[in-house]
Amino acid sequence: MAVKRSHKQNKTTLRASKLSNKAMQYHQIGKIGEAIPIYKDALKIFGHDINTLNNLGIAYFQIGNFDQAKRTFRRALNIAPKNAKIHYDLANVLLKEGRLTDAIEHYQAAISMAPNFVAALGNCGLAYKHIGKPEQAITCFERSLTLQPDDALVLNNLGTIFGTLGRFDDAIQCFRKALRNNATIAQIHFNLGKYLIIKGMANDAIQHYQNAIQLDANELAYWQSFADHIGMVEGHIIDGSFESLLIQCFNRSGINKNNLAKPAAHIILQQPMMAQLHHAIAAQVTDDVQEPAQKKQIVNALSHPLLIGLLENIVNTSVELELLLTAVRKTLLSMVVNGLFEKDTDDALVFICALANQCFFNEYVFFETPEERMQVELLKQKVQADMQDAHVNPLYFAMLGAYRPLRQLINPSDIDMQNQRAPFALLLERHIQGPFVELEISHTLPSISQIIQTTSQQVRAQYEKNPYPRWIDVSYHKRDILDSKLRGLFPFLANEAGINANSPDILIAGCGTGKHAIEVAMSVYGATITAIDLSVSSLSYAVRKALELDIANIKFFHGDILELGGMEKKFDVIESVGVLHHMLDPMAGFRALVSLLKPGGYMKIGLYSSIARKYIADARGAIASQLSDITDDEIREFRNNILRSPETDPRKGFFSNYRDFFGMSECRDLVFHVQEHCFTLPQLKTILDQLELSFLGFELHNRSILNTYQNLFPTNPKRNSLENWHAYELKYPNTFAGMYQFWVKK
Repeated sequence: MAVKRSHKQNKTTLRASKLSNKAMQYHQIGKIGEAIPIYKDALKIFGHDINTLNNLGIAYFQIGNFDQAKRTFRRALNIAPKNAKIHYDLANVLLKEGRLTDAIEHYQAAISMAPNFVAALGNCGLAYKHIGKPEQAITCFERSLTLQPDDALVLNNLGTIFGTLGRFDDAIQCFRKALRNNATIAQIHFNLGKYLIIKGMANDAIQHYQNAIQLDANELAYWQSFADHIGMVEGHIIDGSFESLLIQCFNRSGINKNNLAKPAAHIILQQPMMAQLHHAIAAQVTDDVQEPAQKKQIVNALSHPLLIGLLENIVNTSVELELLLTAVRKTLLSMVVNGLFEKDTDDALVFICALANQCFFNEYVFFETPEERMQVELLKQKVQADMQDAHVNPLYFAMLGAYRPLRQLINPSDIDMQNQRAPFALLLERHIQGPFVELEISHTLPSISQIIQTTSQQVRAQYEKNPYPRWIDVSYHKRDILDSKLRGLFPFLANEAGINANSPDILIAGCGTGKHAIEVAMSVYGATITAIDLSVSSLSYAVRKALELDIANIKFFHGDILELGGMEKKFDVIESVGVLHHMLDPMAGFRALVSLLKPGGYMKIGLYSSIARKYIADARGAIASQLSDITDDEIREFRNNILRSPETDPRKGFFSNYRDFFGMSECRDLVFHVQEHCFTLPQLKTILDQLELSFLGFELHNRSILNTYQNLFPTNPKRNSLENWHAYELKYPNTFAGMYQFWVKK
């Protein structure tokens, strides 16, 4: 009987083995849905086959059924508790779920059973990295590299750890070695570029960002980094070789293109067409030539796709290009009013629509002469007459839209929005449809508090007229859990309980037009965002953009931070950038926010620097009595005086480096705000001490500052000494030209 039973068992095992092999064949060609039921049939016959169990667990993992994967791996471990491969595969599921401590436990079990298990060492290093234990991560990666010295992916991971620890040279060395072994991995080029930027080697960094894009053109992070840093490349290197990439950036959705402004303008202004344009405009203005040669020169010069891309997508921040565009606008207005384009509008319409969109973006900040105002009134009368006759002349509309907001003249119902040519259709969508939607939204916004204080009411009035900031595209941010994002900024951050890191409640206090809130919503896994602002106009813009981007995890409210003291809800994270310094008593706002923060919670704050804003303070001092009622025309005059001042005028160099100088709302916010305070870092330290908040460090857009700080203060690798940073700012007074943006912990 025993022999017969053994024979039966052999036949049963053989049947199970055949089924398992068949399932593996499906599995290997990616037909996981077909493989899973066959694995399960094999296990019904022989349920103790650990290879079949392990393969079934892997299949569940690959289709995202993590619970079934874990159950299957644990069933296998009950049979073979010392199987290193099963511990490793279970750890991979736990790593994916963010259960880092549990993942490390199983990786370590696998390594103890198989000390040369390279993949387990590498993934264990990743888990240690994510949990905030960089030294243990380095140990795992270096052990892995002793076994496989040329493993490009492990070298990449080790370089990333070195970078977060401020060991920038070691990081760069790892990435370069990885690329010598395998130059086809886009992520390694990207990482090398990031740390070359920190070391001030922008020219080399941009080449690696280009390589990353060529290897994987679908990864938005690579395009975003190229767009963010191309402006740091030395001017003589930015030539026509970048032109195609810049045009592609302008045509790509999902990235913030603001930093393309200066390099794009640099290339545009180098074009021979620009010399022709200057000449044509001079002839048109001085000789009043109204026939074809000058018109053709102007239109040809303005048809360059890079110029159109800039005007359609971002606010120009080049002084020279603004002066040229202002002159072009004046010349084109004269030509349109005098009928020079009546019979052949197609060649001019593309540019005039783009120019109108540019002026809409910057809220008509370009200077205009009394002569232009007279011609604009004539053009306005033409448009109104056409509207009465139910006639639409796109050229007239577009030219008027380059000087005045069309939404004040036209409702969407007044014009056929659907059957228009591409450039004019986009103009109508931006100038008329968008503002109309915002007006409808403004009537539906929920209120979370009253706005009682006089200063709050004054600030609200400013932002109702001039919503801030004006924006078109959000920046691309890789979506990640909150812990990983914070450790990306502060690698020494302890892994402590106290907040809900997997589904955090986040308050954006003073969200303005929503860009900040939307970027947080898009980048933090599981986040629920509450966004509050004083201005209905700003909030209406924010809600419209959130709807367009299909962002569902933000709730926008109208209210005042100072009136939120009785709010029952507490938050894991609060972010308030560029808000507190516009209060009569910033400390009162600080206290209100701290009261809403959970113990152990994190807060990001942005405040103006007294040192960095010296010229702005001087400008404000000269017009202090006018700040509450300064007009748009007075802002245009102020800007025009600076734009046309000699290059030796320090104000010109100072203000032209601020993007906010090139838009109406932004310039009002930058220089003419009704309420403003500035701070020094010693003052900030006193405030944080009084509020019992721990300073974690600065969030810096120019990461090369980190390298300079590291060289100056090598004994402070955490970069969290406000005393050191004060010394740094005294040495480099423009460091915080935007503002101090820093993180604290309660």
